[in-house]
Amino acid sequence: MDEQRIRALRTANPWLRGEPLTPWFARYLPARYVPRQLELFADHRVVLVVGPRQAGKSTLIWKTLAEKGQPALLLNCEDPSVRTWLRSPSLFLADLEELAPDATALFFEEVQFLPDAGLFLKGLVDLRTGKEIYATGSSSFDLEAKTRESLAGRARRHLLLPLSIAEVDAAMSDEGRGTELRRLELAEEIERLLVFGSYPSVHLSPEPQGELATDS
Repeated sequence: MDEQRIRALRTANPWLRGEPLTPWFARYLPARYVPRQLELFADHRVVLVVGPRQAGKSTLIWKTLAEKGQPALLLNCEDPSVRTWLRSPSLFLADLEELAPDATALFFEEVQFLPDAGLFLKGLVDLRTGKEIYATGSSSFDLEAKTRESLAGRARRHLLLPLSIAEVDAAMSDEGRGTELRRLELAEEIERLLVFGSYPSVHLSPEPQGELATDS
């Protein structure tokens, strides 16, 4: 395997260098996390999360992996060196046995950047890796259209949208709050959603105007 690619993977996956998993997972999770109504359950199929940019797709998968607390291999498909590696499922798995045999999960970030994402993921599923497979994809990629045939029966597709009022409501603490106070606080949260939108990074920011300016 190419030495440069190995260095890049070890940089993205510090546990390959012997570093602990917990701080690595925490690096990708916000200080305040709003639990999503969508829960991810892995089986022999690909757990595929699609949706608009900044809706929290990656965060949801990182939260799922952190709760499991097991080694996972992050593969950022925007990285050209990773894309050139992810061409043959069988060769990829052979390299994986040498590089990260302890990885119990594979996380393909921004899988729409792979030229043949559907066929590659199909190949992994058909090879029965025994590993959990997670992937994120953008709405514009239209995974439903591009990969429906190749991933038929091989993927659990989930659409993740920005925060809902129900999710924001459920995340609010009831401790020390009466019914009326909680109602008023929820009304404030809803007004905030109406003004700034419901993307998680914006909603949770103490300065949503600045966050919106950064995202734009």
